[in-house]
Amino acid sequence: MEKKWTRTGLTMVMTDENGQSKHSFSNVVETPKEDQIANFGLILEKLTGKKFDSAVITTADNVMTTPAI
Repeated sequence: MEKKWTRTGLTMVMTDENGQSKHSFSNVVETPKEDQIANFGLILEKLTGKKFDSAVITTADNVMTTPAI
């Protein structure tokens, strides 16, 4: 079986006095590092005025199997 990465999505969960909101980003790097996500959260805090709470990383892979002989 062969697995090939195709894309990664990132959803940043932010909070303010009005509650929680989610900001989604497509086609991010294959494996975002924890410090990259935290730094991006700080940037979003400055841009939106909301507090960064958490992130959800979603990956999509193509899985190919070889036929049995």
